[in-house]
Amino acid sequence: RWRDIEKPPLDGPPQSKIPCIKSKELDNQPHYIGFHTTDPDAAVSIAHSDFRTGTCGWIGAGAYFARSVQATWRKAKSDGGAHIIAEIRMGRVFEVERDVITKGHSRFDPQIYDYAHHSKWHADYDTCYMLQDPSSGDEFAIKDPAKQIVKWVVVVEPDFDPKVEKYGLLDEFELTRCGCI
Repeated sequence: RWRDIEKPPLDGPPQSKIPCIKSKELDNQPHYIGFHTTDPDAAVSIAHSDFRTGTCGWIGAGAYFARSVQATWRKAKSDGGAHIIAEIRMGRVFEVERDVITKGHSRFDPQIYDYAHHSKWHADYDTCYMLQDPSSGDEFAIKDPAKQIVKWVVVVEPDFDPKVEKYGLLDEFELTRCGCI
């Protein structure tokens, strides 16, 4: 979970660290990998333009991500077929528990609900991270994809794109190297 990642202070001198030639970490804050499921047409549209924020959701306006592809299946507003995996600069993070913003729950807090659900967190934070039941999986919304998404890739499931099999993309390559992100 986000709260378990050690974070340096937002203000103050940069901490020394092992350099990574691919790192785009500009703010000395940890980056996070997020997963977003959509349909292939929407994924192509995103690839040809920008990742735009939605206007509503549990935690207000933002581009929504989950912590795994599996966690996106219960949250996606589409039938799937494509996944976007992104490295995200989280910035300042507002954490909220889903129970606290669920109307009718014994822990419901109308002030926190208003702050999260109506996007008031945008004034103070870059990201709103919603802690949920572990079986459901946490999710988070970022307010500015252009500034916060460092890099991303689209993965289209083979059933939705015959070129995946045609070009041999179902098999692992011999000489692939994984660099740090």
